Amino acid sequence: MKRAAAVAGVFYPGDKKSLVSQLKHYLNQHQKKDQLLPVRALIVPHAGYVYSGSVAADAFLQVKDQTFDTIFLIGSSHKASFSGAAMPAASTFETPMGEIELDMPIIDELCSGSICFHYGDDMHREEHSLEVQLPFIQQLLPNIRVVPILIGSKDPIEIEEIASLLQPYFTPSNLFVISTDFSHYPPATFAEEEDGTTADVICLNKPEELIKRLENQKESLSPNLLTGLCGWSAVLTLQFITQNEPVVYSRLSYEHSGMKLTKDTSRVVGYQAIAVSGKKEVYPLNNNDKQALVQRARNAICKHLGIMPAEGEGFDLDVSGVFVSVYCKDELRGCIGRFESEMPLYKLIDKLAVEAAFYDSRFKAVKTVDLNDLNIEISLLTPLKLIDDISDIEVGRHGIYIRKGLSQGTFLPKVAERNNWSVEDFLGYCSRDKARIGWDGWKEADIYTYEAMIITDQYET
Repeated sequence: MKRAAAVAGVFYPGDKKSLVSQLKHYLNQHQKKDQLLPVRALIVPHAGYVYSGSVAADAFLQVKDQTFDTIFLIGSSHKASFSGAAMPAASTFETPMGEIELDMPIIDELCSGSICFHYGDDMHREEHSLEVQLPFIQQLLPNIRVVPILIGSKDPIEIEEIASLLQPYFTPSNLFVISTDFSHYPPATFAEEEDGTTADVICLNKPEELIKRLENQKESLSPNLLTGLCGWSAVLTLQFITQNEPVVYSRLSYEHSGMKLTKDTSRVVGYQAIAVSGKKEVYPLNNNDKQALVQRARNAICKHLGIMPAEGEGFDLDVSGVFVSVYCKDELRGCIGRFESEMPLYKLIDKLAVEAAFYDSRFKAVKTVDLNDLNIEISLLTPLKLIDDISDIEVGRHGIYIRKGLSQGTFLPKVAERNNWSVEDFLGYCSRDKARIGWDGWKEADIYTYEAMIITDQYET
């Protein structure tokens, strides 16, 4: 049994020759991003190709030359609200480019293993959000099997359960493709602002923050904003899956319908492509090495308090910069660092740990009574990189260093992530509070980015 194409000739060309020509046209507009590690998931738009085809192409191009066993294609139902997720009983989906095989063993396994998944050909029959992704898949990843999943639930608790059942399938051999458009029907200027903020929140990889964002959008003052993320349940499913995975979200292309055809910017729909790829280890340290560095910092603090611990391991590593942060019951009690030093790493960590715990003038010095509640975070930094465009800054991935004359200031990558700041907030607070050159001072300053390997005695990333 097969599902016939429902929107061929409407959302995309209805004949194979025209369809392939259009796909190649859009794919040729973009280049593969060399800095991305192997891609694990994509967030792509699902409007008619004349509106969103170029943005979708940028996403799919990032998996060119990768190989996968199965694609999990996830979208939110536009036609009906229903419990859980609907799976097709049909064994193939059809497009003008031919039939694409479904991975029926996985579909049957999911449907038989939980009431969250159920067969629902009726839900799939007229749905466009998954179908419009199939030609791109057939063009770039031919002969691959697909698991089409249509989310009907609007309950975050149920969506989290769906995600937990899909979690075992989130492996490097499978690709997850999430189908969604962004803001619907505000003026272009509002859409660009709304969509930029929503994309930033998605890139935090924190489902609870996405839920907050969606709730705030309901109260948005943006004119005519019907929804800020029509496929929110599909995106939230991915966020629940990836929240504890070593991955990074990277924004790709963005456009809106006001850039196309009639150029009507009074009421637009936004289209954003995002790639989810593996997270590169900044430095080659194993878990024993990381534990040894944290223990050295703790021992240095104890020694300063007159408690003489056993000497920790002393090994060196060529790093560009180091920051040590000290917390008591999750409250910051000191953070001191260096971008450059001639000292061996282990001696520098001893020094910075003591300075952070006892000599950061912004905080109370650590006392012996605090030791049981002491948490230590070490950030090993990559070299500073001067940037020309603030769009190169990725919240949660990059730290920033701002310098203007003798004034300078920095924020580690985690600062923006913990405070849920936008890029502009990140720059503004650093410029005003750290470099002391005013909120907009960064606009006339040199801006550098860096990445960090963060090591703690609670977790490591």
